[in-house]
Amino acid sequence: MRVEHGLTAAVTGAASGIGKALAAAFAGRGVSLLLMDVEGGPLRLVERAVSEAGVGVLSVETDVRVAASVSAAAGAGLSRFGRIDIICNNAGVVGPWLPMWEQRMADWKWLHEVNLMGVVNGISAFVPAMVERNSGHVVNTASINALSPLSIGGNAPYAASKAAVLAVSETLRTDLDRHAPAVGVTVLCPGPVTSRIRESERTRPPDLSAPGLDSRVLPEVDFGYPRISAESVAAQTLAAIENGWLFLLPNAGSGAGVQARIGEVLAHSG
Repeated sequence: MRVEHGLTAAVTGAASGIGKALAAAFAGRGVSLLLMDVEGGPLRLVERAVSEAGVGVLSVETDVRVAASVSAAAGAGLSRFGRIDIICNNAGVVGPWLPMWEQRMADWKWLHEVNLMGVVNGISAFVPAMVERNSGHVVNTASINALSPLSIGGNAPYAASKAAVLAVSETLRTDLDRHAPAVGVTVLCPGPVTSRIRESERTRPPDLSAPGLDSRVLPEVDFGYPRISAESVAAQTLAAIENGWLFLLPNAGSGAGVQARIGEVLAHSG
């Protein structure tokens, strides 16, 4: 699929980070946009910024944890643009950096509702129409942690949620091969990216508050490869869509950790 004028892309988590960069990259190609985020104010700022590229833009304040909220946004986008060609299920958060046994149930629930169910809700809301016409592309943002969890630990809810996104994406590819093979799927597995994910607590809902929340969120960690810009991730994502890549590991050198993990698994297999 060529990413060009005449298409419409939907992006969750569009108010900052990778989502904001994706919006700008799509607008630069003349692609109309449905932008979704739980932060309404910053979302509207992104809407105004990308609209300067001369493309149609609709922003809808959306809580990806809630299926009805995502479905309503999808309906608004379809009413405005007629169809959605690309859905980027990108919204994500990270919780406290703590040993697994100290993670609170509120942390597990919040991260899985956003990181995993946000992807599931996006698929449910946007993919049926793609299947019906056998065209479109789905981008699900996972993490390099889905393929090679950090050896220092401390992020079990996040790693588990992103591993689930990887599994969902691969299963979606298999299902589409049987029912709508022309619909593309890309699972984006970034390493460290310049974004506001370290400030995820700003979006934690009151019903999942965690009294006495530990402040150790995403400490500075040597991943063994460089942090990259959200703009670099967005540019590579558009290339992945155009080339039909199932997997995208945008950080140079991140594949080495994946290879090492595969080697370790095979070394200990029967």
